[in-house]
Amino acid sequence: MIIEYDIRKVDTMNRTTIPRALCRIINIKDQDRFNISMDNNYINIEKYNDHHKNSQFNRKIDKLNRIVIPKSFLTYFNINPGDSVKIFHDVPNKIIKINKYIYGCIICNSIENITEIENLREKNETFICEKCMNAIKKQGGF
Repeated sequence: MIIEYDIRKVDTMNRTTIPRALCRIINIKDQDRFNISMDNNYINIEKYNDHHKNSQFNRKIDKLNRIVIPKSFLTYFNINPGDSVKIFHDVPNKIIKINKYIYGCIICNSIENITEIENLREKNETFICEKCMNAIKKQGGF
């Protein structure tokens, strides 16, 4: 079960802040090492242990709970400084998951009259505006 936890910004040094409460849940404290990896939908953060020894991305969390996200990960997910990211908690696996937060229609980026599409939530493509929805319906979609 993956729970949406918070929305944070990425700063100009490619850092974002992980909520302290979430760090406590997965047992990462100030200056602890963590492993950072990615899959098709998320940047994944988990407490460092021996099976991460050969991983390319072992980092330390700083005193302000900031993590530096590797540039290659940001490029893959099209995340730029100033963008917002969604932070999730993968409960059974004790992993923090991050992806780009997109608020607005996935087609035209409008923020007026938008509706969330539940089955696209995991891909972070969750909003469509009324105008685009009607255009799709006219073409036989939805």
